[in-house]
Amino acid sequence: MSSVLETKAGGGQWNHELLAHMLAPEIADFTQADVPTIAIEFEQGDHWITNFFLNSVFGGNFGGKWRIYVVNLIFRSQNCLREYERAAELTAKFVQHSRPGNPPIQTYFNALSAWECSFLNFSIALDVFKKMNGDIGAFVQNDGSVDEKAYYFANVTKHYAGEIANHPEIPSSSELLPTGHLEPHAIPVWLTNEGFASAKKVLSYAQYAHAVRELCGLADQLTNPAKWADDMRRKRTEGTS
Repeated sequence: MSSVLETKAGGGQWNHELLAHMLAPEIADFTQADVPTIAIEFEQGDHWITNFFLNSVFGGNFGGKWRIYVVNLIFRSQNCLREYERAAELTAKFVQHSRPGNPPIQTYFNALSAWECSFLNFSIALDVFKKMNGDIGAFVQNDGSVDEKAYYFANVTKHYAGEIANHPEIPSSSELLPTGHLEPHAIPVWLTNEGFASAKKVLSYAQYAHAVRELCGLADQLTNPAKWADDMRRKRTEGTS
């Protein structure tokens, strides 16, 4: 095993294999991230819930379960977008200060935490959307779509303890870099120069940005029930003409 702290030109570096094993795959080589900004496209994003309330009271309201579905979809979309932007800022901060073999570890995990929160709220919003849409979801399991991958990242994050527990038995070892067996990755989802990765799926930053943008576009429309209903009636009329 090579030294855990290697001397390179310009200073010391942590062993890349050690960083990957103990913390996150590819963390040592994660030095760039082109994350699109979305919030600027939704100027009312921080006010969606309030706008929905006021428009419902003074304009028109969704009836029955739909009102409850819409409140939850807007709320989760709002959370998803807010955490997306926070994650983007933290990721940029990490990239700015990271050097190969010497990453700012806590900043990385702060960014990853925000991404996880965004994915989790995204997945809840898709669950709500499925019920609103007569149990027809935004994706079919394992269809390889962006929505499916983002939903998977949320799911594997929630249930990673089970995946670790169900992994084939691992010999007990206190070595920093044990050999002779494969262990689960230290974390279920990690960051790369191109986007997000897990043991089974990858997703680019641009792809996730597109998915969040579509979700937020729907949430933005639903904040005005009367206008949304008028738009739907017009589309149905145009479709039958």
